[in-house]
Amino acid sequence: MSSISFDRAADFYDATRGYAEGVAEQIRDAIIAYTGATLESRFLELGVGTGRVALPFIQAGYDFTGVDISQAMMDRLEQKLNPDKIYRYQLQQADITQLPFTDDSFNVAYAVHVFHLVESWQKAAQEAKRVLKPGGWLLVAYETASIDESERKSPASIVRNKWDEIFTNMGLAKHSVRPGVWGADETIIEYLKGLGATTEIATLADFMWPAISMRQMADRLINRLYSSDWATPDDVHNEASLQLEKWLTEECLNPDELIVSSSQFKIVSATWE
Repeated sequence: MSSISFDRAADFYDATRGYAEGVAEQIRDAIIAYTGATLESRFLELGVGTGRVALPFIQAGYDFTGVDISQAMMDRLEQKLNPDKIYRYQLQQADITQLPFTDDSFNVAYAVHVFHLVESWQKAAQEAKRVLKPGGWLLVAYETASIDESERKSPASIVRNKWDEIFTNMGLAKHSVRPGVWGADETIIEYLKGLGATTEIATLADFMWPAISMRQMADRLINRLYSSDWATPDDVHNEASLQLEKWLTEECLNPDELIVSSSQFKIVSATWE
């Protein structure tokens, strides 16, 4: 298994992973503040997708480059741009483990919720270092639930936990194994240090996800809207779906109640002198 393409998710990605209004701009501003970037800085997003993070950079006039192995996802991004405006951006279909750019080309490179989808994530880190200018930044970003009382009641968390429990009870510890590594996994930090980087874990933004109900979250899992379920055999997935629907009907008191949940946008940063 190598990198996972999200071609099949292009039509529903924004509806299931999109931020609430204003959050993407909040994240953009936090990245700029953290790295000290300016309008003269060159940005590179590894795994740009439909542009949920990239769009505010492009719309604000930053020099922005995005790469992704899914052309369908990037096509969605371009559909969001005003055709009558001039932007400083380019999108290129490419694998982040083989970037088609010269050395010392960018000031800031970042990847959001991507490294867990890439088997050769070490090569992606090497490539990011190669194309960064001296003093440039690599940000390996991820979203993680806030630790508070309201988050413990998150419909997404409750339903996902039940989904995982169902697979465990079926004798499957994990219904899908991702090829790469997650978030602030110590393996990432140690590898970046091995490349000579100065590293740090930081929280750049606190935000709220759009409201969702347990039934809506269950429907997403049943309809395989998350990559963790794409490789599950049909018979196993169908049985798990039946059990999830039964649990939702028989044990959930308010499956249609819409609830917002809190989260944090965090990074592992790496910089090289």
